[in-house]
Amino acid sequence: YNTGDCSQEIRRSLAIARNVVQNMNKIWKSRLPTRLKVRLVKSTAFAVASYGAESWTMKKSDIRKIDSFELWCYRRILRVPWTEKRSNEWILEKVGEKKTLCADIVSRKMTYTSVISSDIPALRKQSCKECQKVNEREEDQERAG
Repeated sequence: YNTGDCSQEIRRSLAIARNVVQNMNKIWKSRLPTRLKVRLVKSTAFAVASYGAESWTMKKSDIRKIDSFELWCYRRILRVPWTEKRSNEWILEKVGEKKTLCADIVSRKMTYTSVISSDIPALRKQSCKECQKVNEREEDQERAG
């Protein structure tokens, strides 16, 4: 019985991706440049976390979980413990990144939806609403940062 809620699947994907990051502990402790570590986490953990994301129905709580996972990965790269009070903005500044995982997932959903919805106006309207939400979110982040 399917309710359309993907929260459990999102949590499962994030847990698997978190395991990938934890298994790369030797890399995070190495003297490799931070930029290389960021590229590694994007190509491995973010790919695992977003596998099948085109079909996800995301709620605000799911978006928060995805964003917190992304920042958790960056904290691991920088070796900043959770007890050290560092703001998310500080973490993003140190790695030289913006929050991109959720935006990437939504853009993949848009591409997937646009291919499917080329003949279905209701789906086209829904995908435009989601795209507008992402754009508003990015504008709010730019104003804040």
